[in-house]
Amino acid sequence: MINATGKMDLVHLGELVVAEYGAPLKACDRDPKGRWTVFGSSGPVGKHSRRLVDHATLVIGRKGSAGAITFAPEGGWPIDTAFFTVIRDPSRVDLRYLYYSLKQAGLQQKAISTAVPGLNRETLYHSVIPLPFSNDPKRSLAEQKRIAGILDAADDIRRQRRSATELASQLVLSLFRESFNRWLEMPPSEMPQLGSPELSQIASGVTKGRRFNGQPTVIVPYIRVANVQDGFLDLSEIKKIEALPSDVETLRLLNGDVLMTEGGDFDKLGRGAIWEAEVCDCIHQNHVFRVRCNRQHLLPIYLANYIRTDVAKSYFLRCAKKTSNLASMNMTQLKATPVACPPVELQESFATDVERINRMQARQNAATRDADAMFSSLVVRAFAGEL
Repeated sequence: MINATGKMDLVHLGELVVAEYGAPLKACDRDPKGRWTVFGSSGPVGKHSRRLVDHATLVIGRKGSAGAITFAPEGGWPIDTAFFTVIRDPSRVDLRYLYYSLKQAGLQQKAISTAVPGLNRETLYHSVIPLPFSNDPKRSLAEQKRIAGILDAADDIRRQRRSATELASQLVLSLFRESFNRWLEMPPSEMPQLGSPELSQIASGVTKGRRFNGQPTVIVPYIRVANVQDGFLDLSEIKKIEALPSDVETLRLLNGDVLMTEGGDFDKLGRGAIWEAEVCDCIHQNHVFRVRCNRQHLLPIYLANYIRTDVAKSYFLRCAKKTSNLASMNMTQLKATPVACPPVELQESFATDVERINRMQARQNAATRDADAMFSSLVVRAFAGEL
């Protein structure tokens, strides 16, 4: 089948590759110091001293993350939740080109929807990809390599942009440690406690599902544990809750409030970020603490970074109530958090530096979005025969 440009033919994947099953390899049987990558259905999951596949291949999710595509330039060990590909005729198809074309083929939408989504070999083989000049193998392979080279270059730009964005994010915490190392090394017993009036006011939030006994209520947006990440807020989904008007007045979040989690998984314990009044009349649930800093002694930007340090995290883990894989702390424990508190003038200097870094990060984020848009446009044009 030829597309509208007359340049691309649609070819069944089964004509180009054989999809082989991966082999079981339990985590306890792997060698974490081994050279070769172990691949699950969604990508790398570990290392091993031996490899099942000794050639470059594509790993295709078969169960779970069915249809996910991973490029394995050195082969490795795909486990039994994935397929790996063997090219039928290397003179006919370029593996990198095939990688990009399969990423666009929508294999994940073709997975069988069950409790554990699955992709069978027959469905995989009947999937079609665009192949340039398929009746002229030599010309086709050269064109595939040219297209893959363009997409590789664009994808590399994307990776560099993302790396720069991540480095900008890490820079703030590195700057914090360098600026305040002297205070971080103080014995916790000599540090003031977070809940002392000269440092902050701490409040818990509203409880879901409570009874109001006929009292008039309002529906307002609220912050959940899922919204509070380590160093930032994920506001992609803001849910609403029924509350009393008095709750809204008491718990309404203000610009500069630091939100911290009560617990959950160990990585959620005490993590937090600054609220910047992104949503009007927003409150928070009882599993999220609101810390309102006394800015004469403690700045929100300082506290938000302090709670990410090993000093704070070790305190949270030490005092928390723990079960097999969960941890939580209560209001009393949070208020007793020792806080290394340097002079506010030094905190203000740090805040100025963070503003500069944030402006740089905003530029990096814009550049990353531009790189993503460029790559997406090139992919569409590549497989429409327009590159």
